[in-house]
Amino acid sequence: MKICIIGGSAGARSASRGIRQLNNDIQIDLFTARTFAFYELFLTAAAIDLVLVYGVIWVFHKIEHRISAHLRAAPETVEPVA
Repeated sequence: MKICIIGGSAGARSASRGIRQLNNDIQIDLFTARTFAFYELFLTAAAIDLVLVYGVIWVFHKIEHRISAHLRAAPETVEPVA
């Protein structure tokens, strides 16, 4: 969008500066929105990665615990007193 103001009055120059400032503000807001979208994407990817890593670690912990049962001490049994 391009706006041209024809005329040489001070009011026209002031309005032109205001329009340019508004245009710059809109461009900055769009840039902020675009960069935040990437930031949000990386945060989501990090959260998913964290959940997957801890899930895999938990699964392997359970598998290792089950496989290494022969290395743990047997539970003590108490014989009844007659």
